[in-house]
Amino acid sequence: GFIALRDKIDYELLLQTCKEEDSAAWGLNDKFITMGSSTKNDMENDSFFVPLPDSNAVAAGAIAKITSRQVHIAYEIYKLQALYEYTLKENPSSTDKEALEKRYRLMVKKRLLKTYREDMGGLPTKEAKQAFLAKAFDEVYSH
Repeated sequence: GFIALRDKIDYELLLQTCKEEDSAAWGLNDKFITMGSSTKNDMENDSFFVPLPDSNAVAAGAIAKITSRQVHIAYEIYKLQALYEYTLKENPSSTDKEALEKRYRLMVKKRLLKTYREDMGGLPTKEAKQAFLAKAFDEVYSH
């Protein structure tokens, strides 16, 4: 409960900061500010589900006065919200929707891989590492 509340507040704080500051300076474009404007072209663009670079997250965090980890999570919430609104508005086929959701999951798992690299180093097999990432993703996604 607390984590979900904190993430929501961080997300809203980052959105507010984007409106007040030059968000392009730290790698967030106007689409981050104007929710609901994601189009089919945005979703199909390979760069839409690219994780936010660490340097941009650090810069955004400094301006918004939150940690880079919190910026990454807020950015992922934005992407999830954009995906949700896109699926409501455009009603993509189930295959297209599954492909977009997979791209979102991979984006989040890339961040989790960086975050838990040390913890995963001790796991013996690729399957164990994948299971660890899947569990971490489920914990993030569930709140």
